[in-house]
Amino acid sequence: MDDFADELRLINDLYQAALDPASFESLLNEWDRALLTSTDDQPPQLDLSVIDQHAERATEILSKLDLIAPSTPVVSMSERIEQDRNPALLLNADGDVISRNLWSEAFFEPKMKMSLTDLFISAEISEEKGRELLKQLKNADGHGEVIGFFHIHSCDEENRVFMVLLTTRCPVDHRVRALLRTLSGPASAKTLDAVQKQFELTDAETSVIGNLVNGDTLKQISENRGTSIHTVRTQLKFILGKTGFTSQTDLVRHMCFLHNFQSPNAISAVGSAASARGSERAWHTLRLHNGQTLDYLMLGPPGGRPVLYLHGMIDALDFPAEFQHLLAEQNILLIAPIRPHYGFSKLKPGEEDFCAFFAECTAELLDHLSIRRIVLCGHMAGTVYGFEFAKRYPDRVIGLVSVAGAVPMIEHWQFSGMSKGHRIAGLTARHSPKLLSMLTRGAIRLLQTGREKFMLNLFLHDSPKDRALAERSELRNILFKRFHFITGQGETAFVHDIKLVSGDWSKRVGDFKMPVSFVHGTEDHVVLIKGVERFASCFENTKFIAAKSAGQLLLFSHFPDVLREMSNLHASNHVG
Repeated sequence: MDDFADELRLINDLYQAALDPASFESLLNEWDRALLTSTDDQPPQLDLSVIDQHAERATEILSKLDLIAPSTPVVSMSERIEQDRNPALLLNADGDVISRNLWSEAFFEPKMKMSLTDLFISAEISEEKGRELLKQLKNADGHGEVIGFFHIHSCDEENRVFMVLLTTRCPVDHRVRALLRTLSGPASAKTLDAVQKQFELTDAETSVIGNLVNGDTLKQISENRGTSIHTVRTQLKFILGKTGFTSQTDLVRHMCFLHNFQSPNAISAVGSAASARGSERAWHTLRLHNGQTLDYLMLGPPGGRPVLYLHGMIDALDFPAEFQHLLAEQNILLIAPIRPHYGFSKLKPGEEDFCAFFAECTAELLDHLSIRRIVLCGHMAGTVYGFEFAKRYPDRVIGLVSVAGAVPMIEHWQFSGMSKGHRIAGLTARHSPKLLSMLTRGAIRLLQTGREKFMLNLFLHDSPKDRALAERSELRNILFKRFHFITGQGETAFVHDIKLVSGDWSKRVGDFKMPVSFVHGTEDHVVLIKGVERFASCFENTKFIAAKSAGQLLLFSHFPDVLREMSNLHASNHVG
């Protein structure tokens, strides 16, 4: 009778959660209590076939209420501005910068607490005018309202961009109120050189084009040069005659087009700021032989020793500034492709095995980059993908570094010692896959309404070391981005991967002969270190590093150890 009553409460909570987001926590608690009754041999003491039926109906309710649209990817503004190849920043109603793209980090340097007030100083805007603009932002209601235009200097004072401040809204982050984006990026030296050679322009004429693209007026150009405006107008006339453009506007528009669509590595003004720190960061897209496209990040010094970074589930491709500096010190170039259905990935494996499909895509990427052999770094669930790649392409792998990596889940104690959120996800994947889909959709709905803190507490509640790390604002923002990275296209990525890592995936290891280093936290409450030690003992050429007092987030607390292992693998194989 008690089991029947528990079943009824769970069913009731399923429908309540589908109708009311506030009931989601109650559903999780009720289901967690049921999961705790499971053992190695016995599933939860409920009729799981009935639970699955009701989970399917609750999922249908979610879809019909349009609280989530599985067929339409929900893309955050943070992901959108990452595709902009000029500086772009997102701000809250107080004018604080809450997110920025790669180009703005290089242009302004990574100051996490930067605000409009700081930018007003760079733009030489008076305090009175600045207060007026901030007031407009706070009172703005809607999307696309222009608040102001600014010339803003780079951190080295050598370049500047012409930017517009617009009101905007984000479907997944309720804090976003404004977008500061570049109208015309700093003119690339490579683009200007190519245009100068093509149209046989003088140095002075080429300089005029660069000034125009940077947003200067003819009057400003003449004043800055100490020449008459008549001289500048004459130079512009010659430029239009040589290039064939019909007007100043036409010239600038085409130059901005060339600037925006050149290779990211060729951007000199933005790239120069990154190069000064010894590290560059750029998104790339590769058209694969199967007709699909693979997006990947390259982070670190160009020409550095290559490491293929395979991201995990609750993961993203955002790293603290210190991590990026250490990449330069260790001379490591991190190549990080986005796996299917994550973030803005366009990869769609269909019915294919995700791991096998992604291994083929990754091999094609290495061919494109002319990389024959590489060190693999599997972060969390990415470790499974690392072993799969090594099994299929053993001659291309120098070695593997598993960071807080997944291990085959065979015994019940591996789940019972987990923190609450991970335990619920893992055991649900084992016992009720249809309920897993419903729970994931419910979690996505919470993220769409700005409940990132709830999700953070759910997964870190029983992990004091990780929870302490998450108190750092920089890391907390990165973790919030991770939640949206995994759910931006619906539940497919998470549901697939949690099913994968919650089972015995040891067959994917194959006959692994390369060196493998396990870097794992002693306080990891997701993959218990006891299980990692047992898994590591299966390999002939292995190194085990127990990171004391580290949890699952050890990549952020012990990244010098991680990078050192990457370097060691390269050095031991005489690859440099």
